[in-house]
Amino acid sequence: MNTTFTTAIAQLTIADIELVDALVEALKDRKKELRTLKSEQAKAEKEAKKAADKAAKKAQRDAEKAEAKKAKDQEKEAAKAKRELDRAAKAELKKLEKDAEKAEKATEKSEAKKAKDAAKTLASLQTKVLKTGKKETGVVDKPKNQFYQNFCKWSNGDDGPTEEDIKAAGGKREWNKMHWDKLSKEERAAPDAVWNVTV
Repeated sequence: MNTTFTTAIAQLTIADIELVDALVEALKDRKKELRTLKSEQAKAEKEAKKAADKAAKKAQRDAEKAEAKKAKDQEKEAAKAKRELDRAAKAELKKLEKDAEKAEKATEKSEAKKAKDAAKTLASLQTKVLKTGKKETGVVDKPKNQFYQNFCKWSNGDDGPTEEDIKAAGGKREWNKMHWDKLSKEERAAPDAVWNVTV
């Protein structure tokens, strides 16, 4: 009990005897007020504890969410990095395949050129051998376009076109071409054709 309160009670006198009942009532009222205050304080403490617990749970949930988000972001970053690595690996593989294909084509081209050169050399040698053989035996090849050459020689002669005909055709070459194109294959090669007879 409070010393001041004890001292105040001790100082009561006989004259204060009538005030004792009033004091008892006042103390009872005060006791009720204090109980109410105590109840309200307990309630406030309970609410404060509840709010603190709620805040702690929220903070924990937020921390867990942040941790989960961080883990998810890390997973996304890892997946992205893997995709980029895969893409880079595919691109590198494609490049290597392209380079290999290019090298293979270059090798094939080189081999084809060597084969072509060898075939050309062989053909040249065969032609030389054939020409030498024909020269020795006296056989002479007829040119591929011998009939046209005969026609051109004939057109240069007296029986060929006149100067007016040549001018009208646009020149000697044009006249030859124009008239040669009008002839069929049989007419060009005919043994009795004037250009084949006169040669």
